[in-house]
Amino acid sequence: MPLRDVWKQGRGGRLHIGRPLLLQDMTLSETQIQMDVVKWLGLVLPSGSIFHHSPNESLAKPQFRIKQARMGLRKGWCDLEIFCQRTWFHQDVRWGPIFIELKSEKGRLSPEQKQVLAMLDEAGCHTSVCRSVGEVTKFLQSLIQLKCGN
Repeated sequence: MPLRDVWKQGRGGRLHIGRPLLLQDMTLSETQIQMDVVKWLGLVLPSGSIFHHSPNESLAKPQFRIKQARMGLRKGWCDLEIFCQRTWFHQDVRWGPIFIELKSEKGRLSPEQKQVLAMLDEAGCHTSVCRSVGEVTKFLQSLIQLKCGN
């Protein structure tokens, strides 16, 4: 059975990891995972950091999708972009933008997503495909110092 990461903010703003919840016969959607990750990022990203989601999963009318493409929306763009000051990166890690593509337990990358990730890697960005708050935590801890002391 999959485990869902459980966390909360305690007194003094410290992050406490609670006991994982067993999710019987239920998997989280990418939307649920993203909402959990966004809430978690608000708690643990160091000061001076900013993150953003470009809505690229819309079921909008074709005319609107065409307009978005003309305005620069790229098919396959990552779900989250994170920017941190150089001082928060570990000494042995080069500074650069961070991009995270979120997927559900059974989710797969589209050809466009694979291409965008390859282009971002080539441009010197840090990229990862994550399926839970826990995977995002491990990825970010390998790059930057988080508020929760990791």
